[in-house]
Amino acid sequence: IAKLPTVASGIVLIVPSNDGLALDNAAGYWALQDKRYSPIVPYERGPLARGKFSENIWQLGVVLRTFEAFCRASNIKLTFGTFPHIRSNFEEFAWWKKRYPVAGSYEEVIGRRLRLNEEVRKCSTQLRVPLLDLELLCQPDHMYDDLHLNADGAAWLAEKIGNQI
Repeated sequence: IAKLPTVASGIVLIVPSNDGLALDNAAGYWALQDKRYSPIVPYERGPLARGKFSENIWQLGVVLRTFEAFCRASNIKLTFGTFPHIRSNFEEFAWWKKRYPVAGSYEEVIGRRLRLNEEVRKCSTQLRVPLLDLELLCQPDHMYDDLHLNADGAAWLAEKIGNQI
């Protein structure tokens, strides 16, 4: 990050959907025992305490505010981005039933995704940072499942980010 100000004039920061899973840990983003989401590599082996996403979502705002302050101090144009995903009726796509065994688990995941993107929108407004609202712009034909872009979607996203920078 110390080298970033010398090479970047603009950054589009898209909060990933996996942040919803990281915020399920008791320590949220700072759960050092989480093999997949630990901010420290290598992670600390040990028992991982589960927490509640709803109690940790505030951490996203702290991270976004910190990143905004860094970019402002470094004279880097910052844009926040929501992450694209599809949400629809659980019964609409057969692959949803494979990925989410029951409709309730699907609804829970969608709720977290919506809440993450809403927090990004809120911080964008509060901090007066431009927003690339990929969640609202994304179309189902950009995706090969509920969360992952296909080749056309990747080209679409690259164009959106390139235009923003």
